[in-house]
Amino acid sequence: MKASLVLLLSLCFIPSLLFAQQGEGNDSTYGWGWGWNMGPYLPNQIPNVTEIQPTVGLRLSFPSSAKSATEYALTSSNANNVSLLNFSISSKGEFEYNGVYNHVYVGLDALSYRLGNADFKTQAGLHFGVGFSSHLGGNSHFRMDMKLTATNPGTSLYVGIGFETRYPVSEAAAGEGQ
Repeated sequence: MKASLVLLLSLCFIPSLLFAQQGEGNDSTYGWGWGWNMGPYLPNQIPNVTEIQPTVGLRLSFPSSAKSATEYALTSSNANNVSLLNFSISSKGEFEYNGVYNHVYVGLDALSYRLGNADFKTQAGLHFGVGFSSHLGGNSHFRMDMKLTATNPGTSLYVGIGFETRYPVSEAAAGEGQ
């Protein structure tokens, strides 16, 4: 199990090297972003984890163009005698419609959980998510997500809200592609 976790975490850095390069010219909407989120984690068929877990998390996003990005997320919970840590890496596609940025993403997950003081159990899996973010002003955005994760064994649904800060591409970086 430890070998599969090491392999999964090693593979997490490959997409950032392949896809997180600056897009052609000035088509990137932002240089990078980060945000925090919170919401319920709804486990299904995860051994001995039966209660809805309240979670908090952090995200880092590195766009490759105006419409795609690589995103890293870490979510945690410690409630109902269960401790959860979920690390995920996603390839995210984004499009704007009437000032709202809609996104769809897929990727890899590593879920570590434990009951009480027992040892952590780690599972690898895949996820699919959808959501939107709305510009609040300056670099700030409100974001809402729904992510379905399938691990072995079990599935989970995460519904989260939070805030995201997006940093614009610097003038120097925008001029390099021309």
